[in-house]
Parts: sequence; structure tokens; C-alpha cells
Amino acid sequence: MKSVRVHYGFKLNNGFWNGNEVVLGDGDGVVDGPEVSVDWLGHEWTHALTQYTANLVYSGESGALNESFSDVFGCLIERFTFGENSNTWKIFEKTVTPRIAGDAARDMEFPHRGKNLGYTSDDQPDHYSERYRGTLDNGGVHINSGISNKAFHLVAKGGSHHKGGLDDGIGPDKAARIWYKALTTYMTRTTNFKGARTATLSAAQSLYGSGGAEYAAVGRAWSLVGVN
Repeated sequence: MKSVRVHYGFKLNNGFWNGNEVVLGDGDGVVDGPEVSVDWLGHEWTHALTQYTANLVYSGESGALNESFSDVFGCLIERFTFGENSNTWKIFEKTVTPRIAGDAARDMEFPHRGKNLGYTSDDQPDHYSERYRGTLDNGGVHINSGISNKAFHLVAKGGSHHKGGLDDGIGPDKAARIWYKALTTYMTRTTNFKGARTATLSAAQSLYGSGGAEYAAVGRAWSLVGVN
């Protein structure tokens, strides 16, 4: 991890981790504003963390998990910086379409409210049965990440799923510890959604035991998003 490079390109509507540094564009003022929001920076740095830990392959389900973990920790870093508020669980809400108020690239609590890129009928999916199965976007890495994003939000904040069922939630701090340990200890390059369920349950058991609310909340959340 070397540096952060800003003002990259000319009106670039993107920011990314290139394997060596975080690169952030200025946006064109229409599609995006400058990609310098705290959650965007946190998102890209988490790609670096992932590279140096689980090193999830950036395609298919492992790639969707790669994107999801970056969304999770981007939101958590924003929460730590500014405190929790109505925008905490929205992704890049301060950057995308700066002339349109209230939107976001993705939404952890309500993935269907994220930016519709046309891959599925209700981008992003929040249930495994809704997943994108094509080859575009490296097999839907920015699309199917909504499934595990929703699982994390259910663990962190609780709530319901539109297909039915409730999770009580255990709070963002405990959820963050579980997700971090899963990524850095139990996940590998080819971990898929079922593997992520196993990894987060293993992390919950390691941190809090298998008989408490934490382990139960993780299991319920993955079941609610259709991963068993």
C-alpha cells in the first residue's frame, strides 16, 4: 500500500484500488462528483486489506464478496468518522449524481434502492434467488454484492426481509468484528456466498461462542438472504 492518488485522469467517474495505490477521479459533475468521500476512500482501502488477507478472486461470487466487504467497511469508516445517521448505510451517497439529492450507488439496508444498472429487474438483489447469473461486470461483482450487504445490515441493525423473516441484530460494532475476523482469518481466494456464511459463523463462534445472540444473528441473516 503506497499512496492515494487524486485528480486522476480527466473528469473520471470512478475510484479504484489498482493493486498498489488508491486512485480517485474528479468526476464530471453529472454522473459523479469528486470521488473523495470517506466511504469511497474506505471502500478502496478495504480492497487493499482484502488483497493482503483473503485475496478474494475478483469475479463471480468471490468478487461480489470482495465488493461487499469494501462496502461494509466503507460504511463503518464513515460511521466512525461522522457518527451514525440516515446516510450511514448508503454507499457513495455524497458522490454519485451530485445534482440528484437523496440517491446512492448502493444501499446496505435496501439494496433494491441502489443505482439500477440494468443487470437484473431490481438491481441490486438482496436475496440469492435474485442473483445476476451473467458474465458482465465480472459476473456481477457490483450487483450480487447486495446479497451479502443485506446480510451484514441484518446482523448489524436487525430488521426484516421483503421475502419474510426478522433478525434482531447485534449492533454494528460486534458485526464489524465478526466480518473483519471472517475476512482475515477464515476466508480464502475462492470463498463463495455459502463459504462466507461458514466463515462469518466461525468468526462469531471464535469471538462470542456458538450459543449466544451473535452466532444466532449471523446464521439468521444469511438464511434470510437465501444462503444456507
